[in-house]
Amino acid sequence: MTNEPVLALGWYRGFARRYLFVIADCALVGVIVAVVVILLSPMSYRGTATVVLSVLPATAADADSAGRSLAIDIDAQLAASTIVLKEAAAKTDFPGGTAALSESLRITARANAHALRIRVSSGDRAKAMAAADAISREPLSVRGQTLAAKLD
Repeated sequence: MTNEPVLALGWYRGFARRYLFVIADCALVGVIVAVVVILLSPMSYRGTATVVLSVLPATAADADSAGRSLAIDIDAQLAASTIVLKEAAAKTDFPGGTAALSESLRITARANAHALRIRVSSGDRAKAMAAADAISREPLSVRGQTLAAKLD
């Protein structure tokens, strides 16, 4: 057996009492740093759009049966493509254009699902919502062109 000292509850209370000012000063510094960081960070808004897509056949022969289908990842790649982003940036006059829209875009596509969640961050609330909406609508027109090319 080892002789380890057993600390009673009174010892902890005494420690907190002895170092009360040091503990309070550290907590105050932490609160002040947090307030400064919050005040200096730029305001950011997120626009979110969820798109539920129907399953598309992988080949023309699969169209009449329950054959293979194109994965939701293809639709996510299409929504993040340069063609879609260029059109969405032009329609919404997104600050910074296509490059800034690409940086602020987050697309979530869950496996075995048919829904895409599109999120756009911006300093302007209206621009974030308009860009998310435009990105959610634009792939539908491009999707038809792309699908026709893949099925041929």
